[in-house]
Amino acid sequence: MLVATPEHLEHLLRADISRIAPWVTTVTFVAPHNNWALRFRNFKKALIAQAVYEYARKNHVRHDFDSDDGYRNFIEQHWSGRLPFFDGQVRVAYAKYHEAALNAKALLFSNGLKAAWTIALRALRNVERLHFTSEQLEELGILHSPVQPACIIRDHDHDRNHTEETCRRVAAPVGDALFAAGIYCLAKAKVKARVLDVACAMTGKLEWETLAGWKDLDLSQIWRFDFQPKVQSFEEDLDIFGGEDAIAARAANAVAAVLKKCGNKLEEFSYDRSCPIIWPGDKVIHLPRLRHLSLDKGSIRPHNLRAWIATMPSLEDLILFDSKLCEDVYHGWKYIFDAVRNHPTRMRVYFDRIKTNDAADLSLEYHTDDFQRVLKQEENQDPWEDIKRSLSLYLSGKIEFNRSLRIWLQDD
Repeated sequence: MLVATPEHLEHLLRADISRIAPWVTTVTFVAPHNNWALRFRNFKKALIAQAVYEYARKNHVRHDFDSDDGYRNFIEQHWSGRLPFFDGQVRVAYAKYHEAALNAKALLFSNGLKAAWTIALRALRNVERLHFTSEQLEELGILHSPVQPACIIRDHDHDRNHTEETCRRVAAPVGDALFAAGIYCLAKAKVKARVLDVACAMTGKLEWETLAGWKDLDLSQIWRFDFQPKVQSFEEDLDIFGGEDAIAARAANAVAAVLKKCGNKLEEFSYDRSCPIIWPGDKVIHLPRLRHLSLDKGSIRPHNLRAWIATMPSLEDLILFDSKLCEDVYHGWKYIFDAVRNHPTRMRVYFDRIKTNDAADLSLEYHTDDFQRVLKQEENQDPWEDIKRSLSLYLSGKIEFNRSLRIWLQDD
């Protein structure tokens, strides 16, 4: 675990990596717990939310923290209108927190950290998995204990009064810096891993190919790629990064930058709803060994996905969660259904709440080799009720595009 804090860097410099190197197969890059973009107002909100939830749990108190009054009634009822810490204590705590955050920022951009990480990575010759995370580790907060424990930000609950998006937003520039430093060191150390999992908080920049070291980064052995950066795109962030569509397009470019480096080896690829994305791009990247494709939310370009699937002869699993199309409205799903229908091998499809019309979402779990069982089912005269049978048989090439499918795709 490579954590971007002065304390962890000191431990790393003192450690004898060679003693554990043969057994290290995963390297996790961890963003520092203290985020330099966090301002005093939200720091205090986090402390209040943390204190309220901890008290409620310990004392088995029920309260609707998403109510309009927020924490006000709770504080009045259980703490006589007073917070469990003084404003002066919070200000001292914030000063220490912010000082630590600025130290972490300086470290992330320093040559000293990059040199130490590069040396460590060169010693770890059996690394299989690379993982980037903004995981909030409680021990990192304890290293900078302020006046009292109640003023340390730890893992905490979120609601409408203190949202998860607020915490992710301030963690995003830290995640950007962590990823940039990690990529540089991986390229310098000539690491050849087999799994890449990007799950840290990030801004909407996502310009991975411009990062120092990206050109020399060796991802040729990657067989699994999970794209799940925690990217927020709301309120003023939309203006800063050009709007959600611009962020989604850059996310697709970031994915393409990885796929171009590992396409011939890649067997599993997934992205999830934590980042806006419009995928796939116009330029098809051949993925001859890809067996598992999982797309969680995001916007799909149906024409492009059909073309991409045609270059995935090994595809066995197509999983779509809560997906929508970015063009052709609903009848564009036929392009994706045809890609499955015309694929040279049978596959498992798992559609969970895909947006196929204005009235309802469609869910289906089916293997295209299982058509004999479905053929025995009696056709439902109501086309709305016959959709699972109709789609299953259509994907298996046993019926043509019928009225049930046209109605569900609003193409009738």
